[in-house]
Amino acid sequence: MRITITLAAAIAAAAADYVPAPDSQGGWRTLPDAERIRRTARIDTARLDQAFQYASRTSQHGGLLVVRHGYLVYERYYGRGHREALPATASVGKAFTSIATGIMLADKRNLIPEGLDTLVFNERFLPEALPQSWDPPGPPAFHERGPAR
Repeated sequence: MRITITLAAAIAAAAADYVPAPDSQGGWRTLPDAERIRRTARIDTARLDQAFQYASRTSQHGGLLVVRHGYLVYERYYGRGHREALPATASVGKAFTSIATGIMLADKRNLIPEGLDTLVFNERFLPEALPQSWDPPGPPAFHERGPAR
């Protein structure tokens, strides 16, 4: 079964540190009605309904989820799509990882001034991965000599 899930997310500075609770504890915070969604998230749910209709006409199974300013403002499914579905996402994760990395680098530039050249396999970023007694044999490790240029 192939399930396509369409995700649309917008991240705002006000919600940058918000992490939703697990579904078992209430999950994402939501807004009660279209008016509150319009005022808080600045999104027109009628337009989201149009996007959902388009998605449901162009694929067999899926859903549309929209997170804006730390609120789950839209969640609808069609076909065999549902919240617990395990979609066949293929390489879509790479795009989301790339986008999330770009957002992180923009928002946390003061913590990661070297950007993509930052070496993260070290005690600063991954202390649990490198015991202090770790001393690999052979030439200097990547984290010591830096990235290939």
